[in-house]
Amino acid sequence: MESAHADLDSPDLRPIPPEARTWQWRSLASVWAGIVFCVPSYLLSCGMLEHGMGWWQAVLVVLAGNLVLWIPMVMIGHAGTRYGIAYPVLLRASFGTLGARLPVLLRTAVAVGWFGVQTSVGGFAIYHLLNLMLGGLLEGSALPLVGVSFWQLNCFLGFWLLQVWFLRRWGMDGVHKLAWYGAPALLAAGLLLVLWAWVQADGFASILSSTSRFADGQSMHGQAMDVFPPLLAQMVALWMLLAINIPDYTRYVRDQGQQLLGQFVGLPLGIAFFSLVGVTVPFATVDIFNAEEIAAATGAAAAAGAAAAV
Repeated sequence: MESAHADLDSPDLRPIPPEARTWQWRSLASVWAGIVFCVPSYLLSCGMLEHGMGWWQAVLVVLAGNLVLWIPMVMIGHAGTRYGIAYPVLLRASFGTLGARLPVLLRTAVAVGWFGVQTSVGGFAIYHLLNLMLGGLLEGSALPLVGVSFWQLNCFLGFWLLQVWFLRRWGMDGVHKLAWYGAPALLAAGLLLVLWAWVQADGFASILSSTSRFADGQSMHGQAMDVFPPLLAQMVALWMLLAINIPDYTRYVRDQGQQLLGQFVGLPLGIAFFSLVGVTVPFATVDIFNAEEIAAATGAAAAAGAAAAV
């Protein structure tokens, strides 16, 4: 029988019954790993080095910001696990059935923007990989209005369509399964990147011996408090949207202990690990490629000297 308030009800909004809340802590941690193990997260701590931080300071700021965020996230997620309700339903307790639509629309607008950022980065990576494998055949001039080439635009649209198709086809259950198997693969990929950088750079002596520009005698001494608080606030703001609507995920978790542990492992610890990858690998590649350039220049100079001697 059709509900008298059909506009307030849908299968996606109905509470998850206790017997269907089968997620364990690893399930939630895997979903978070799939969210935070991404190129923007990879760039977070790496970008902080440009603001004068040492590598350990960058990782510490990322960890601290996400620990701050973890507290309200667990508190908001409590309702999802206890009652099995999604974020839009939880909003009705504060805003009413009509007023709740405004924060849902605001959340949707921000989510669309973030989805665009992620899809843009993913499409950009796909384009460069394909272009590299095809020997530069995909290169071209930028199209009017969009500012990217034909193939760059198609890689973006293709990646966008793939995500939409996946969500339409499998929904949240598919996201869960993909995260369950994908998170270990992403973790392994991060470790392999670190191992590759370690071998190619002959260790991490350069990064371990680097100093912060805020230290005594450095160019930014005394300016630490001008940099640390804004960057810490950025870390908190980055995942604030998901912290607010986290009941959409925690409603599938079986109990509060699993919810608390899963979010702790997935967000603060997960992004701290990935930020460590983000500072060590780029830092090591500077040594790797600078060494190659120096060797090439030395070889060219030696060859020129030999030719001149002949």
